Amino acid sequence: MADLLRYCADLPIVQVPAGECVVQQGRDAEAMYILIDGAVQMERDGIAFATVTYPGAVFGDMSTVLQRVATASARAMVPSRMHVARDALAMLEQRPEVTLAVLRLTAGRLNAMTQYLADVRAQYADSAGHLGLVGGVLETLLHYQAPDKRPGSLRDPLG
Repeated sequence: MADLLRYCADLPIVQVPAGECVVQQGRDAEAMYILIDGAVQMERDGIAFATVTYPGAVFGDMSTVLQRVATASARAMVPSRMHVARDALAMLEQRPEVTLAVLRLTAGRLNAMTQYLADVRAQYADSAGHLGLVGGVLETLLHYQAPDKRPGSLRDPLG
């Protein structure tokens, strides 16, 4: 994560007041943010699930890469400073060192989630009901391939 801060040192810095969302669930991320200092709470459907304080943490990356609305909100808990990449997709296309650093962070998140689901699967493999479905959920996630995003048009036979 220190690498990502170094790679993004030339990006503008924004001061984010406590309580402000830099990424809002259900909306396109307007930028990608890299935490310099402060604390950011991650929320989904209004429920907090993580507080992030480590310098180099990234917000808005999933929405940027998948070109979809954000699946969670990122709200500053205290006054926080962040680097901001307004045209994040272009930055990722032009700066492979940043892309690799973001990929490593994302892969780390995915690895942690996979380990968690595998642990839950092992604990509840013989359970009836919804806990017994964890194995199927894990299998689906491990093999999921997101469809290509196309802008779509009535004139485009593929989209």
